[in-house]
Amino acid sequence: MGQSPLTEESNMALEIEDKFLVISDDWREEVEETTLISQTYLITTKIITVRTRLETNRNAILCVKLRERNGGTPEYEWRMPRFLAKWFSKWSTRTLKKQRHRVPLDELTIEVDEFLGNLTGLVLAEVELPQAGHQYKKPKWFGKNVTRDKRYKNALLVKFGLPS
Repeated sequence: MGQSPLTEESNMALEIEDKFLVISDDWREEVEETTLISQTYLITTKIITVRTRLETNRNAILCVKLRERNGGTPEYEWRMPRFLAKWFSKWSTRTLKKQRHRVPLDELTIEVDEFLGNLTGLVLAEVELPQAGHQYKKPKWFGKNVTRDKRYKNALLVKFGLPS
């Protein structure tokens, strides 16, 4: 009998990304894929964030993110049963929903998140980088860089709402 998805060893990734406010709809014609995401935050502290993610046509994920260091965020992910992720989202008051649109950018992918519910109107673009300092051409629809603005972290958006 194989291991349960919750006990399988996770691969640790160092998430290095840039995050921008989106200032126009010019990206829409370049979208390659759109999915609906529901993220439920179980633990949010200055040191650790634990969340579940349900995404259209993908495995449910349990994710643990640690405090940022060395220009990136250590992130561990495990597959989990979809029913359990759905149960957490019904139980918790800290669930956010968003549509994620994937837009190609040379060898990279931009993830454009359109937030729903009480975060409707907020549109953020994230570019995951292969290494710190990686150079790329920013599209004209990228607005203010909010990478270092903690108010735009999903865990804080779900807790405090839209930044003023």
